[in-house]
Amino acid sequence: GRASKSPIKTLHKSDSVATNSTATGTTRSNREILLPDLFISRQILSGDLSDTSYSSARVGLIEFRKYIDALQWQFIHMFCRPVFQRWIELELLRGTLPVLDTGTTQYVKNISWAPPAMQMTDPQREVDAMVRAIRAGLMSREMAVASLGYDLAEVDAQIAAGNAAADAAGIVLDSDPRRVTQQGNPAIILGNS
Repeated sequence: GRASKSPIKTLHKSDSVATNSTATGTTRSNREILLPDLFISRQILSGDLSDTSYSSARVGLIEFRKYIDALQWQFIHMFCRPVFQRWIELELLRGTLPVLDTGTTQYVKNISWAPPAMQMTDPQREVDAMVRAIRAGLMSREMAVASLGYDLAEVDAQIAAGNAAADAAGIVLDSDPRRVTQQGNPAIILGNS
């Protein structure tokens, strides 16, 4: 087998690393050696955004998030799914789960995986874009909710419970599209007089 290349480069005394003799300069230069192999920008690693514009930082953050998202899904496929599959097999052997005609297939098929959500950079714009994508048929509500790190069934259950409680108390909230339009006007409910 072929050994994989380590993403960390070894530094030798003879390597010219530091651009100046200060500790800050050395640390910054040492970090920058790792950046290309780790697919991390200097701004992301250091948290220093002083020399970047909002647009540049956002573009860099989007690329970094794509990279992290790919790693998270790779982890789910390579670790979480096989571990869950094995756990189901063991529980079936112990008799704690009923044996189905499909074996473990039905149990595994009923699980949805979602990595933790990334914090939004510009929530208003990102949510507006998500709403437009849903309304245009480019994204489902389930995809949108999953991108935020939640399960649609749980979100819908919470919304239904919240609406039922508000209705029972006679409260009309601005956040309830059944009762109020986006502009804050009373919603017209068709079919009711």
